[in-house]
Amino acid sequence: MLLAAFIAVTAMAGTEKSLMRAEMFPAKAQIGQKLNLKQAPGKAQVSKRARAPKKAETFSAANLVGDYTWDYLQASSLSTQPDTLATTAGTAHVVISESTTTEGGITISGMFPNDLEATVGTDGDYNYFTISAEQTGGTSSYGDYILYGLFYYEGDETYEAGWYDGDIHGYVLDDGSIYIDEWICRVLSTGSYVGYNLTPYWLGGSTLTPSDPLTVITFPEGVVANDYVMTYNGGSKPVKVAVDGSDVYIQGLSQYCPEACVKGTKGEDNKVTFPAMQYMGVAYDMTSYFFYEGDAVFTYDPETDTYTLEGNVYGVLGNQYYDGNYTNPVIAPVAEKAVMPANPEITALQSSSYGMVLDFNIPLEDVNGDPILGSKLTYIIYTDVERKVTPLTFTPATHSELEEDMTEIPYGFTENYDFYAGRIYLNDLYSEDWNKIGIQSIYYGGGETNATEIQWFTIKEYTTGDFTFNFNEMDVATSNNLNEENSNDGDILEVKELKESSVTLAISPKTESASNPNRFWATTNGPQLRMYSSTLTFTVPKGYIITGIKFYHNGYWGGKNNGGNVSVDSGAITNDATNKVATWVPAEGVEGAETVIFTIGANTQIDQITVTVEEAPEVAATPAAPTFNGLQLVGTSYPKFWVNVPTEDVDGYPINAEKLYYTIWYELYGGKAQQFVVSADEYEYVTEDMVEVPYSYGDDWDIYEDDGDIRFYLNPADFDYTAWKRIGVQSIYYGADERRESEITWITPVSVTAAKYATFVAPVDVDFTDNAVSAYAATFDGEYVQLAPVTTVPAGTAVVVKAEYAGTYVVNETTDATLGATNELVASTEDVTADGTQYVLAKVDDVVGFYKVNTGSTIAAGKGYMVFETAVKPFYAFGEDDATAISRIAADENAIIYNLAGQRVSKAVKGINIINGKKVLK
Repeated sequence: MLLAAFIAVTAMAGTEKSLMRAEMFPAKAQIGQKLNLKQAPGKAQVSKRARAPKKAETFSAANLVGDYTWDYLQASSLSTQPDTLATTAGTAHVVISESTTTEGGITISGMFPNDLEATVGTDGDYNYFTISAEQTGGTSSYGDYILYGLFYYEGDETYEAGWYDGDIHGYVLDDGSIYIDEWICRVLSTGSYVGYNLTPYWLGGSTLTPSDPLTVITFPEGVVANDYVMTYNGGSKPVKVAVDGSDVYIQGLSQYCPEACVKGTKGEDNKVTFPAMQYMGVAYDMTSYFFYEGDAVFTYDPETDTYTLEGNVYGVLGNQYYDGNYTNPVIAPVAEKAVMPANPEITALQSSSYGMVLDFNIPLEDVNGDPILGSKLTYIIYTDVERKVTPLTFTPATHSELEEDMTEIPYGFTENYDFYAGRIYLNDLYSEDWNKIGIQSIYYGGGETNATEIQWFTIKEYTTGDFTFNFNEMDVATSNNLNEENSNDGDILEVKELKESSVTLAISPKTESASNPNRFWATTNGPQLRMYSSTLTFTVPKGYIITGIKFYHNGYWGGKNNGGNVSVDSGAITNDATNKVATWVPAEGVEGAETVIFTIGANTQIDQITVTVEEAPEVAATPAAPTFNGLQLVGTSYPKFWVNVPTEDVDGYPINAEKLYYTIWYELYGGKAQQFVVSADEYEYVTEDMVEVPYSYGDDWDIYEDDGDIRFYLNPADFDYTAWKRIGVQSIYYGADERRESEITWITPVSVTAAKYATFVAPVDVDFTDNAVSAYAATFDGEYVQLAPVTTVPAGTAVVVKAEYAGTYVVNETTDATLGATNELVASTEDVTADGTQYVLAKVDDVVGFYKVNTGSTIAAGKGYMVFETAVKPFYAFGEDDATAISRIAADENAIIYNLAGQRVSKAVKGINIINGKKVLK
C-alpha cells in the first residue's frame, strides 16, 4: 500500500519550487497578512496538558545531547478549534548538541534551516528546554523567517479564548523523548505570515524520539563504481553500481539527494536485499528515505550483470513527496561506444507562478532504442527569433543557484531549484520574441561526439520571411470535381480569408458584371485558385511590410495575355519569359507596403503565391499617450499609481520599446507644471537621478510591471501629494534619431480622508458622474450649511466631496462644466492667511462641520472655505439627508430624545442629541 493518506501522489516535478521558496508576495505594504497574535498576561497561569515527569538527580544540556526523530503534524491555517484542522504528517532528523554560544544551553539542528538555541532547566517535576521566540528559522529573498510558539486557550473570566504566542517549550519524558508543547509558527521577520506554498504551522504535541545518528551511505573507499542504466515503466535514468564482497551499493535512486547510495546484501540465491527506510539526506529542509514501503529484493543475473525487481520501489521526502518512484526496475550495465542518441523532445512550455517553465524528455537511449550512459549525455536549449538560432546560456544572474554560466547541461543536472530532470524554470531569460524553442542531445561515447538535430517546439509563427499559399496542397472544396459530376462547391461567394503566419490573403467574390465566379478548381495537381474578376488583398501586421510577391501560374495570367488584365494599387508587376511566374515589387524608392491589392480583370489561374515580409524600417514617430489605470495618494502607506505606456505610435503602429521613455509631471495649486525626479536618494535601487524613465526599467520594488501596467511608487517623504492639483505622464520616443513626445495625460486626484468628507478645488472642468466620490455645492441658511449635489464643476470652483472610504479618487476632465447650484464656498487657489472670518471643513470630536480658522493660520491651496463677516456659532454641520449623520432637529412633540450620556431628556439641549434614534445637532 502506498500510504496515500499522506504521501503526495503527484510527481515532485510539479512542486519543486514551491518547496524551496514561497509564492511571490505582492509588493510593499501588501506583502502579507500581519502577525496579530494576542499576548497572554500571566501565561504561566494557563494550565497545560499533563505529562509524565522525568526526574534527574543532575540535569544539564549533556542529558539531551544526541540524535532524535521528530514526528510532527502540519496544518495550513489557524482555527478556533485546533483539533478540527486537516493535518499532514512529517518526519525530520534532529540533532541536539551543547551550545557554544549560550552557557549551559543547547543547539538544535534539523527542525528548521537555521540552528536554534535553547536554554535548559528543571523545576523538580520535569526537565525542559525553552526555545526563545523570534529566533531565525530560515531565510528567503523576502527576509528571514522567525519562529513563535503558539497555544490555544479556551478562555475564562480573566482571559478571552484565542491564540497566544510566546516561547517554544520541550518537556523531557521518562522514556527520554521530548514533548513539544506549543504549536510552532514560522513568519517573516517583517511580521507577515509565510503562506501560499509553505505550510506555516507545526502542531503542538509532537515528539522528539531518541534515535541512532543518521549518515548518508557512500561508496566504500577504494571500491570502483561503474555506470549502469535503470529502466522502469515510464522512463530510464543513469545510476552507478559498486560491489564490495556481498555488499551492493547503488547511487542515483534519489532525485533530490543524487550523491547518496543505498546498500544491499547479496545472498547465495543471487537475491540482493536492500533494507527499508535507508537514509538519503536532507533536501528542502526535509529528510529523504528510500525503500519506504519495506525491504526491496532484487534478483541478480550474473551472466548479464543485471539487477531486476518486480513491483514498485520509491523514496519519500519529508513523508509528503515522492523522491523517485520506479515500477519494475531493471538495472543493467552499459558499454561505452559511439552511438547517435535518440531525439529529445520538448513536451510543454507553460506559465507558472515563477514564470515560464520548459518541460522536456531526453531518452537515455540511442536511435536503436538501446541504453546509453547518462554520464556521457548532455543537452543544449536553443531559441529561434525570426530564424536566428541562438544557444541559450543560463547564468547566476538569471538562475541564482548556479555557480557559473551553463550552455551545455549534463543529463539529469539539478540544483533543486530551477533545473530538474525534464524541467527548467526559464525565469527572466524567457522572451515573448521567441518564435521557437529547441533542444539538442549530445553524446560523448567511444571517442566520438554525436549530436541530434535540434528538435523544435513552436511558440508562435514567424513574422518575417517567405510565406507560401500553396493552393495545390490545400484541403478545400473544389468546383468541377475530377471523375465525378460537375460541382460548384469551390465557388467563392463571399470574401474568403486565408492566413499564412503573418500574411492575410483576402479573396473577393466576382464582380457583379463577371460571368464566372472566382473559385477553387479541381486539377490533376490538386486545387487551383481561378480568378476571373475582383481583387486579391494581401495584408501584414503593423510594423511589418510586404517587400515582394510571386505568383506561380500555368500561363493564364490576366486572360493569358501577359498580365494586361491584372493591375495593382502600388508597385509594379512583371511576368517572366515562361509566362509562369509573375513578380510584384514595391514602387521605386519605397521599401514595401503594409497592404497590397491586385485587381483581376480576366481568367487568372494560380497554383501558389509566395509573399516576402520584413520588419518595417524604424521611423521617427510620435508615441501614443499613456493611460492611467489607478492612483493612491491617501489611505495607503505608499503613494503610487498605475499607468499603461503603449508601445505604439499615435497611429497604432508598433515602436521600439528600447527607445521608449516616460516622464512624470505634477502641478500644484498656484504653480506651474513640474517634472518629477526619480532620485537615487529616495529610490533604493536607482543608481542615478532620472527624469526620463526607460519603458523597460524596473527594480522589482518601487517600479515594476503589474499586469500590463507600470506600477510606480512615489517615494519622496517631503511631498504632500494631497496638495497636487494634477498628475500627468508623458511618453518620449527616440526613433530614427529624433525625439518626439506624446501629449501629457493628466488626471485630477480627489483625496478624501477617514472623515469621509473634504473640500476640493477643480483645477480644470471636471465631471463627477458615476463616480465613487460625490460633489456638493454649499450654502449657509443662517443656522446650518446645506449641501446640494452637483455633477460637473467648473475650473477654479470649490465644492464639498464625500466618499464611503478614505482614499484617492480620480475625476474625469470635461468641457463647459456648469455647477448648476448656488455655492458659497470660496476656492483657495493659493495659500490663504486667515483673518478670523474663514471657516474650513474639519472633523472635531467625531463631528464633521465647518470650523473657524484661527487668525494668522494658513488655509492650504486647493481647499474650499466659507466666510462669515459677523460673529457666528463655533461651527456649522450638515445633515444625513444632505450628506452626513448630523441634521437639524425636527419639530416633533412626540420625539424621544437622549443626550450623549444616554439619559432621556424632555427636550433637546444645546449640542448633539439622539432624537428618534438619529444623531442631530442643536
